[in-house]
Amino acid sequence: MKAATYFFRQMAGWLLVLALIAAPWAWGTVKPVGLFVTEVILALACSCWLLAMLAPAFRPKLPRLLVACVTLLLLQGWFMTVNAHRTYNPATHHFSPSHPLVPLLPGASDQVMAAGAMVHVTAVLLALFMMCDFAQFPQWRMGLWKALAITGASIAIYGLGAKAGIVPPMFNVPGAQASVFGSFVYHGVAGAYLNLAIPAQIGLALLYFGRPGRKAKGLFWAASAMITIIGVMVNISRGAALICGGELALLFVLVIWNVRRDVRFRAAITRWKWFISAGAAVLLLGVVYAVWHNLPRWEKFHGDFTLHGNSRLLAWRVGWGMVTTHPLFGSGPGSFKIRFPLSHHMIQALYSHWIVSFYTPGHRISRWSYVSNDYLQTLIQWGAAGFIVWGVLVLGSLRPVGRLINRDTSAGHGYSADDLLISCARVALLGIFIHALFDYPLEITALELDVAFYLALNWAQQTPNFHCTDKG
Repeated sequence: MKAATYFFRQMAGWLLVLALIAAPWAWGTVKPVGLFVTEVILALACSCWLLAMLAPAFRPKLPRLLVACVTLLLLQGWFMTVNAHRTYNPATHHFSPSHPLVPLLPGASDQVMAAGAMVHVTAVLLALFMMCDFAQFPQWRMGLWKALAITGASIAIYGLGAKAGIVPPMFNVPGAQASVFGSFVYHGVAGAYLNLAIPAQIGLALLYFGRPGRKAKGLFWAASAMITIIGVMVNISRGAALICGGELALLFVLVIWNVRRDVRFRAAITRWKWFISAGAAVLLLGVVYAVWHNLPRWEKFHGDFTLHGNSRLLAWRVGWGMVTTHPLFGSGPGSFKIRFPLSHHMIQALYSHWIVSFYTPGHRISRWSYVSNDYLQTLIQWGAAGFIVWGVLVLGSLRPVGRLINRDTSAGHGYSADDLLISCARVALLGIFIHALFDYPLEITALELDVAFYLALNWAQQTPNFHCTDKG
């Protein structure tokens, strides 16, 4: 029995690692087949994890607030699904009344769409549970972290190769080929994904530079970060490029802090200063070339801030109108893409700036089926009640770094490995939460899993079961 539970737990962990790697490569999970493959991997991981929990010795220690938030979200989402008030007809693009269980209580706009969305939400939230469990142990924490970092570098390398014509692009979109990068069909999402990987890569570089005999690994991860940064700049998402610059500024402050506080890290920097200087010069040249290559788009950047005729602002006005229709519990998970084209809040001026098209269930979702503001879309689909719970789930994880971590400040060791990784995780989270203000990165599964891991790491450090990594 003990060997079986150990086997299932190990399988669950490796399947989580596989999900982090496979999701970005499965067409960025923007194609239905890619999403299906990712959800199957997560389902297998969850099954193994639950089987391992049959043994009391493998019961996970999860924060109560996290469990409460996930429980409330699943209850709201699945009840709205079962209690659907309408049925969407994709042939006529109309909603017809259905037969809710409790007519007086809120329900989703369409049961089929809500059920599909809730299967996805349930898979991601259970992945968050599993990652929180595994992140309490150093070997799994580092394994998941490295999987995220190396996958980000591989996507950047493939994207740069496709831009240079060395490898074929994964997507062939007539008239919009320039917006494709790597395995993502939309440059905004691609940039957000790469920005999630950069803090992970830099965190590993800093960690290994501060360890004796690990400088080669530090250089490897530093080179991975350089390639990924250049990938962000070659990708034509200007918002992602600016966020990348902000992340690098915060991470630079982290480097300065470590140089001042840790004698081992300072010695490593001094020993490898010529390599680091050469790498910084190469990175600078790559960034300058990337900006010059996309100069026409940067020259038009100021035009995106004009209030008149701004496509996002017009879409947000429609979205705010949709919020007022179902303000408390929303219109149900996954409902935005079918309700948006039929909304009576639609603005005539939007049609000349936005491709307003009906969504066909089961097909790939177009970028025009998102409102390009994850917070607004969450309000539309989950209402104020669900939005608050989602907010608590995120903000509740951000306790002070090192609160439950034993620091080793003796002999000039100014930080622990866990402090360093959690600090980098928070830089990545800050970047994507800013990006979510004007794009839809939190709607894409490949990015949701990375965000789930970063959140799980922050939740895990609050548990009494958290085992510290070797000091950095």
